[in-house]
Amino acid sequence: MASLARTLVLALGGVAGFLVACGHLPFEDVPDAEEAGGPEAGSLVDSPFVSDSPSGGEASVDAGVDAADGGCQGPTCVGTYVSSVLGDDANPGTSAKPVKTITKAIAIAVALGGKQNVYVAAAHYPEKVTLSERVDLLGGYDCDATSCTWGRDPSNNDTAILDQDFEGVLAPKTVTRKTLFDGFRVAGKAGVPTASPGSVAMSLVGGSPTISHCKLAGGDVTGGGANARSIALAIYGPPADPAGALVDQNAIVGGASTNESVGVHFVGSSSAANGAPVAVVTSNRIRGGGAANSVGVLAWSSAAGTLVKGNDIAAGASTPAGESWGVIVDSTMTIDSNRINAEPTLVPMCPQGTSATFCGGIHSVGSTTSIVNNVVFGGSGPKTCAVLLTDGEVGLGAVTLNGNTLDGQGNAGGDGTLSTAVALRINAGVSASLGSVRNNILLGGLNKARYGVFEDSSSGAGKTVRTVALDNNDFWNAGAPRSDFAYHVWNGNAGTDLLFAQLATIPSPVPSANLSVDPLLNASSHLAQTSPVIDKGTVKEASNHDIDGDNRPKGAAVDIGADEAK
Repeated sequence: MASLARTLVLALGGVAGFLVACGHLPFEDVPDAEEAGGPEAGSLVDSPFVSDSPSGGEASVDAGVDAADGGCQGPTCVGTYVSSVLGDDANPGTSAKPVKTITKAIAIAVALGGKQNVYVAAAHYPEKVTLSERVDLLGGYDCDATSCTWGRDPSNNDTAILDQDFEGVLAPKTVTRKTLFDGFRVAGKAGVPTASPGSVAMSLVGGSPTISHCKLAGGDVTGGGANARSIALAIYGPPADPAGALVDQNAIVGGASTNESVGVHFVGSSSAANGAPVAVVTSNRIRGGGAANSVGVLAWSSAAGTLVKGNDIAAGASTPAGESWGVIVDSTMTIDSNRINAEPTLVPMCPQGTSATFCGGIHSVGSTTSIVNNVVFGGSGPKTCAVLLTDGEVGLGAVTLNGNTLDGQGNAGGDGTLSTAVALRINAGVSASLGSVRNNILLGGLNKARYGVFEDSSSGAGKTVRTVALDNNDFWNAGAPRSDFAYHVWNGNAGTDLLFAQLATIPSPVPSANLSVDPLLNASSHLAQTSPVIDKGTVKEASNHDIDGDNRPKGAAVDIGADEAK
């Protein structure tokens, strides 16, 4: 029966004859373990092929083992094979006779049915690639004119998809996390984009695949206008899988642009019926490129369940009139255990000049966000901050800023420059309370005027912008004294500086249980065993883990900052 079912699949798919070729065994589309209620052990049906022949027949070729199981290497793996160098799309797609294009391999895999793997050899693939559900695309294999072992090494076997349109590699709404895209380099199309959002290396248009071990690079964009954006990964919603895409262990960078460069862009929609995107973005290296405005992660629209965790994020250099941010969020998101602008050689260059706006780490625009366990630096410029909390055009969300290590950074400038760990700003001209700030190490940075918190209510005469809570934080300015204060209030005409001892004069709410001590951080922003901020935090709204995944609390109470000391 098993052989009969596979023969029918071959006949229906128009690919008769594949059964006898080593390394290309189609199989029945039977439920895998996950669909049957158990865990999914691999990307194929994990039970061995059953042969109708007493001698073993088909089972002797591969016994149903695929590369995703970790038990199959080389040309005996079940799947369809692609080599741009040696392949021909008239071939059956076996390891001995690979096809030339990824598109043809996907078509063969779809015709075979069930869960299928496509193995792609190192080469350049200038083609439009559209993912198909349950067809895993795996790059990094060895097969060219010199060697064709079909061994896998994505780090050294460059498998590059060169986008032929501004949409890039497409994951349509039919694709879920069961579909894997792994081991590729994707280069976005350079030029002048003709439509929003711009030039994108990879677009998830409702699709929610698993993307891992890839290098996604936005194309260099020329020309002006609103569409002049270079985006490495664009995520639209709502997702096919309610959990959203899984984006894990990739290198993601926006290209150069005359307008905007973004690493990961959660793309909003003017139609509420379309819904907001959702994704889990973990353990990636994310960069914005050089542009008028450069952003590592931009989320004008994202829904509950969106998680940005454990990433190394930074923006690129921006022009004098632009902005540079590690993360901008105007929606719903959890930002957990990331290092933002933390690589010393890649501190983003912010707008220069006395009229410069804030730039730096995280900018929340009326968002609903949980910002916990992060190490965040501002950029290099005259007006920088680790976190900027502002109101937006719609009702304010609730921001939890808890257990972070925040450094205003700056460029060690002279008079007229300022850096602050946290900045608060009114945009709409009404009084606002913008976040619960607890358990954070607040480092003023490097500029001439240094603050723990900077309150800017200049756009709302007679109005105030405050935190919901300012408790159990450590206010500290390292190095030689400059113009150092814990808190600053700016109303557009005059500023009021408050020393740490004067924090209690701030009304509604009155800050409590704060410290002003050297937290004794090492070069990686971890606490020394003798740090005075150990056990000085509060459990209120605190995370149950720190930036390293260690449990909180370990001692009598929560430690202040991103690290829970061992």
